[in-house]
Amino acid sequence: MSERPVCEVLPAATAFARRLAAGAPLAVRYTKMAVNRLLKDAMAGAIEQGLAHELLTFTSEDMVEALTAARDGRTPTFHGR
Repeated sequence: MSERPVCEVLPAATAFARRLAAGAPLAVRYTKMAVNRLLKDAMAGAIEQGLAHELLTFTSEDMVEALTAARDGRTPTFHGR
C-alpha cells in the first residue's frame, strides 16, 4: 500500500469503505472476523513476550542505575546490563 498525502486519506478510506459495503455481506463479515482474530492472536503473543522481557529488566543493573539517578536527580548512564 502506498503512502498518501493527508488530504487524500479520508476520501481514500471512504472509497474503500464503500467498496466493502457493496460486497457480499457474509464474505465481508467472515473476512473481518478472520483478520480480527489474526490481530488479537498477534497482539497476545507480543504482549506476553513484552511482559517477559520487562520482567527481565527489573533485575538489571540498568534498572538500579535508573532508580539511583532518579533519586539523586541526575541523568542515568546505562550500560545494557
